[in-house]
Amino acid sequence: MSLSQIGFYMKSNTIPMSQTWS
Repeated sequence: MSLSQIGFYMKSNTIPMSQTWS
């Protein structure tokens, strides 16, 4: 997980992006 992905997740925290990264 990169910092840019973390920033995108924080902006899009309404969808379970963490499942996509796993």
